[in-house]
Amino acid sequence: MGLEDYLCVIIDGEGCFTIRLCKRKTKSYGIRPRFSPQLCIVNTSDKLINKVEEILTTYNIKYTKYLRKNKPPNKNIWVILVYTSGLRTLIPLIWNKLSKQDELELIKKAIDLSEVANKERLNNRHGEHGCSAIYSDETLRKFDELRYRLMEL
Repeated sequence: MGLEDYLCVIIDGEGCFTIRLCKRKTKSYGIRPRFSPQLCIVNTSDKLINKVEEILTTYNIKYTKYLRKNKPPNKNIWVILVYTSGLRTLIPLIWNKLSKQDELELIKKAIDLSEVANKERLNNRHGEHGCSAIYSDETLRKFDELRYRLMEL
């Protein structure tokens, strides 16, 4: 079993693809939504999480890891998050190997949409501090549609 196959097994069992909605409050624009496609892998096993880290590092996939501490008798939980930049590298490695293919396709669409939206935002920069404009209504609708389709799976 290759490293990509091992990672696919872990993602199939312990992984969750999501499109996170962040709302940031700004002085100039009020509340501005931001969408972030991500993969979350959660487990209590140090060995499993270390293996995931090893594989992600081998393929130069950017990730964040943190420990969610629980009070006894509950175990502490390790969380690994792979955001858009890491997903761009990860997706080609696991594209035809993952059983969560429908989820992966929606995440790929969200990444493509975020790239288009970021270009749109950069082209519409304004304000004295260089703050970019918010997403267009059409882009917001597309992100919401992708999020809800992903939640239904």
